[in-house]
Amino acid sequence: MELIEKQIISSTHLDLQAEKVDLHLLEEFAEVINEMGRFPMSQQHDSTKPFTGYMENAFIKEDSDNLGEYFLKADIYCDDKDLKIEFGGFSYSINIGMKSNTESPLFGVYLPYPFYNSDEHLERVLEIDEPVKVGKWLKKSADPATVALITAFTILILEPLWKQIYDAKFAPHIEKLLKSDKIDSSVKRDLVLQARDNSGNDFSVYFNTSKKKLRSLDPYIIKAGVNVVYEFYSNDSKAQQIGLAQVRLIYSESLRNYSISSLTYKNGEYLNF
Repeated sequence: MELIEKQIISSTHLDLQAEKVDLHLLEEFAEVINEMGRFPMSQQHDSTKPFTGYMENAFIKEDSDNLGEYFLKADIYCDDKDLKIEFGGFSYSINIGMKSNTESPLFGVYLPYPFYNSDEHLERVLEIDEPVKVGKWLKKSADPATVALITAFTILILEPLWKQIYDAKFAPHIEKLLKSDKIDSSVKRDLVLQARDNSGNDFSVYFNTSKKKLRSLDPYIIKAGVNVVYEFYSNDSKAQQIGLAQVRLIYSESLRNYSISSLTYKNGEYLNF
């Protein structure tokens, strides 16, 4: 693998969308990278693309040319030899809550730029007949206004009765949110569920939906996707021993179901499918 030392990951400087990430968030992310040891990365925040390598040895460095501004840097190991040509500084995405229609939201709806800068769009989401928090999905991308992220705050425990629990406590909410007309129709909706395996390890399941195939938004197709993850975990000794960190699913029209596109283990190892 190719090594790029002390690469800029992010900074507190204003970005192209006039957003700033504060120092506290950079410090938190550095801790996450270093705790995992190896932090997998992909390009352009596109979950359909394979992981291209990983980062490690994260640290904060003050910008000597701009006092009060800071860089987050790390060593990058990449598979793609052309990666550094279009790198220019790797960025990560982060969800920031802004408003809620309840004290105990079950889901977060994180809008892309520029929609999160519009009070009208924020208030429309809060009109959804569901207990939700609305906020911004900060991500550095050439075309950031493409995807809204819907995230469940309730953990789905993957025990023998998980399907019944999903039907009762998840499916009705997921259907309303993924198909809601309160979210701008130009924005694709991706879904993240929080899962827990039978060893008590928590991990996220990312559903890359299809804007053209409404079937991908059906809560029972989502359920079938969770089952794909459940079956993988049940048959993968490494997942059972080390634990999963994230599983990415992509909708396949030929399968009429979700399939695993990539996954990350707790120790930072990753697999592309």
